[in-house]
Amino acid sequence: MKQNILIAAMAMLCTPALAQNAPKYCDLDVYRPAFKNYVATVNYGTEHKKVTVKNNAIKDASGSTVKFLSELEAVNYMAQQGWELVSSYKVHGGDTHFYMKKVG
Repeated sequence: MKQNILIAAMAMLCTPALAQNAPKYCDLDVYRPAFKNYVATVNYGTEHKKVTVKNNAIKDASGSTVKFLSELEAVNYMAQQGWELVSSYKVHGGDTHFYMKKVG
């Protein structure tokens, strides 16, 4: 009996630790306005039961939208922030979407 209680207590203690390491995903949408540098927006999806989607252009410390010289520059920027590339696809019309994940 005591062994069953000990096992149940250990399982409850380990569960929050596993939840903290669950990966988070985002959709990096990189596009190029006519004759300008690339712009990237990040969609983090919905959180819990909220219905709003966070879709934000990447901004610098002063609040200005960051311009990229290429799509890969935007991917490398996200990699420097701790995100890892999972997959990508190109939309007819120019946008490229990069699915990225972050663990921890």
